[in-house]
Amino acid sequence: MTPQWIRWVAFGLGTVLLVGSSLSVLKTLVVPRRVSARPSVVGRVMHRLFLWGAARFESYDAKDRLLSFEGPMTLLVMLNTWLAMFWIAYAFILWPLIDQSFLGALRESGSSLLTLGFAATPLAGATIVYFLAGVTGL
Repeated sequence: MTPQWIRWVAFGLGTVLLVGSSLSVLKTLVVPRRVSARPSVVGRVMHRLFLWGAARFESYDAKDRLLSFEGPMTLLVMLNTWLAMFWIAYAFILWPLIDQSFLGALRESGSSLLTLGFAATPLAGATIVYFLAGVTGL
């Protein structure tokens, strides 16, 4: 059994991760202008991967065809990264609120985040987190 203080430290880390992920989504998708001069880690990695792949081609047309997918692929990878970050953040937040292991918290977090609703603990604090995760998942 994990000590309760570790669960509450995880709660704090989950809250920080949740706020950071939410700000990242807002800055990237909602704010109509560039907020930060720094590109995201995901954006930098994807850009380097596409440049590496384009360097393998000789013709400009082949390079252009490959590089035209950089933006859409980066967005898809970012969306999945945000989803994973929210999943872990909500699991950390749920962990001290439910009487289960961290794997159980991951299960309940994923169930709520993806709005499947197959796993839930009927406690008030946990129910609030489920609703927040459900809204985030949408």
